[in-house]
Parts: sequence; structure tokens; C-alpha cells
Amino acid sequence: AREAVDMRANIEKAMAAKEKEQQEQKLRLIAQRAREERSGIVKADADDEEAAERDELRKDRHKERERDRRIKRANPGKAEKMRSMEDRDITEKIALGQAAPSQA
Repeated sequence: AREAVDMRANIEKAMAAKEKEQQEQKLRLIAQRAREERSGIVKADADDEEAAERDELRKDRHKERERDRRIKRANPGKAEKMRSMEDRDITEKIALGQAAPSQA
């Protein structure tokens, strides 16, 4: 009986090791694909549109941050004033006489 228990334990260990090796191989393959995509070797076709959209948003945010940095550097008081004006809604701007009239 002891031999049967030992044999069963050895078989279970071997199966667990085999499953672990398969999982590691799968993770290696995923990591390799990720490295290739990052390096530009292989492009993911399904994500091209989404990636382009993310890149566009990233560029817009970068431009906005750069613009804010330049405004702060040129005139620090103006940056605070612009930030407070952005928070105002149109009715407040109209009441203060700061709303730009639209050209129709």
C-alpha cells in the first residue's frame, strides 16, 4: 500500500511539473510577442485603429501640457487666470462680460 501511495504521489508531482512547464512556456511566448510588438517587428493588426487613437490622444495631451508650461513660464499670473476661466460655465462668462460673441 505504501508503494502505491508513493507511486501516486510521484505521478501527481510529475503531472504538476508538466503543467507548470506548459504554463511557463505559454508565458514565455506571450512575453516574446509583447517584446516583438514593442520593438516594431510585428504589428498587431486588430489593435491598429485603437493604437492610432491612443497615440492621437497622447499627442494632444502632450501639446496641451507643453502649452501650459509655456504659458506658466511666460506669465505665471495668466496661467492661473486662464485656469479659473476654464472652470467657469458660459452663463458666468456672459454675466461677467467675458464671453466671446459668436460670428454667424
